[in-house]
Amino acid sequence: MAYMKVFEFSSAVRGYHYYKKFWNPQKEQVLECFHENQNLFDRFAIKVCEIGQENPVGHLPREISRVTKFFMDRGAIVSAQLTSEHYRRSPIVQGGIEIQCKVTVKIPGTCINLLLMEKYKQLVDQLYKEPKNEEALQKSIYKRAFKIITKDYDRLNINERIDIV
Repeated sequence: MAYMKVFEFSSAVRGYHYYKKFWNPQKEQVLECFHENQNLFDRFAIKVCEIGQENPVGHLPREISRVTKFFMDRGAIVSAQLTSEHYRRSPIVQGGIEIQCKVTVKIPGTCINLLLMEKYKQLVDQLYKEPKNEEALQKSIYKRAFKIITKDYDRLNINERIDIV
């Protein structure tokens, strides 16, 4: 068997808000990653599936799907291991829900692949940022929601305000 270079990084399985109907995530669960050829929204989409299954339970972040597909086309084996069974709000503008994971990329250790792996590490660091402070993220969500609610409340006339209280 050929020498395999391994690279691991923190990421997330996105789309749990949709896939929770079909999937019950477990901490330490290992999942397989495949290029999803038929994805209409992202031609580089990397679907995440339970071992031995074809139906996705989520996707790797779009920010890194293109570079990850590039490596998969060169023989890389990509997997994700859940680091939590709890979901969190996705930091992307579109929102959604994601579950934290550790992504493992294994690629044959040729000279060219070793050079490419260094570039891949740089791109992952540049393109994907793990939320640093979950508490700060939640506070910012609550602040935004509070501003929206109070703005709507201020627009109501005095009689409507009394009905709410």
